[in-house]
Amino acid sequence: MSRPALTVLTTPILPATRRAYTAVRGVGRRVLKPGTPALAGSRYPGHYAVTRSVVEGLHTIGSDFNFNPVSFSELGRLVYAPANEALRQAIALKRRGAIDFLVAGPVNAFFADECDSIIQARKSTWRSSHRTG
Repeated sequence: MSRPALTVLTTPILPATRRAYTAVRGVGRRVLKPGTPALAGSRYPGHYAVTRSVVEGLHTIGSDFNFNPVSFSELGRLVYAPANEALRQAIALKRRGAIDFLVAGPVNAFFADECDSIIQARKSTWRSSHRTG
């Protein structure tokens, strides 16, 4: 499977060890407490209305994208991160050169100094995928 052009990321991608732990814990819960209902997760984590609009709009126009991939290998070269936890991870990935372009907003912060100044992450520390001569 090839990487999509765009990834919509509303929750951070968990490392393989954490995903395995969560899976084992879920199995253990079903064995030790049979009949206990699982916790229901939101279909669109993060800001529901924004995420739903983006994801359903991209589906409607037939865009090449994925939504909250499970592993880093499924991450697109362009990432839209409307949630702060995912944006922090995407900033680190951008700095390492794993993604080429990062889009944030509109609900990450209202003012530049909010949320540890997340919207002021310094571009000068990011590696660019192209060089200017």
